[in-house]
Amino acid sequence: MPRKWRNFPASGTGAQGYELHGVGVNGLLLGLRLHDADTATNPQTRFSVIERVSTTLAGRGIWALDRGNDSGSFYRDLRHTLNVRFIARVKDNRNVVLVKTGECISIKDLPEGRHAVHLMGEKPNTIDPDVYVLVIHEHREEKEPIRLLTNLLWEEFSDKQMVTMYLKRWGIENIFRSAKVCFGLEQVRVQSFIKIRNLIALIQLVLVLSAHLFCTIQKSTYTLVVAILHVYKIFLTKRSLTINYDSFVRFLRQSLPPLIHREKPPPIQLRLFSPPTLLRLV
Repeated sequence: MPRKWRNFPASGTGAQGYELHGVGVNGLLLGLRLHDADTATNPQTRFSVIERVSTTLAGRGIWALDRGNDSGSFYRDLRHTLNVRFIARVKDNRNVVLVKTGECISIKDLPEGRHAVHLMGEKPNTIDPDVYVLVIHEHREEKEPIRLLTNLLWEEFSDKQMVTMYLKRWGIENIFRSAKVCFGLEQVRVQSFIKIRNLIALIQLVLVLSAHLFCTIQKSTYTLVVAILHVYKIFLTKRSLTINYDSFVRFLRQSLPPLIHREKPPPIQLRLFSPPTLLRLV
């Protein structure tokens, strides 16, 4: 379930800044990759992130892609180079060619249901020979229907199942939101790619440890852990939230600072990094 954020502006410049690509599996953050425009293009970084994960998983699973990944060349790379299965939400202005009639039509003009389609080729007036399944499903009243493109087999899943699988990516969206809100990523201004990359690595470590702790306390019976869980549930009631990883990170973010804040560290406290390394991270 890839995701990307825009804009980590360089301090004192008018540049758009860096982009952060992320991948999650089953509601857990698996990786964050900061895009360096000096060494790779945006599609190259996005492809490398998915390639690494899909290779590790040996092609298992189904990728859920948001509209920011809507690209015919990207779909071809996923299908033929990485040989992965995916469900992608497409932009409303995309044109497709119906396999049955050969008609070129905007997906906004297609009725609810599923359609076998070709995508337009990269060159003008050309058609990509690959056949995709386009699912148009009105999953919410008074809302635009959701439009999904997939390389899954026609009869492999129902329309509702495909929509349900795609919507599971919101678990990853919640994790990204936690990282942005809890750690103030959108307020970061840097002049060094290395510094923001190191900061992202530390944030990812915190998120992974938080996820591990969240899973652990749900299975634990220790008195202290039960007490933490009780306080967490009180926090949920006050904030009108539900038990999930996103709300747990918010709970930790609010609860831990008063417990660990010190004006200066005690003499016996060991540092995780050396002073020169800490200065480079700032």
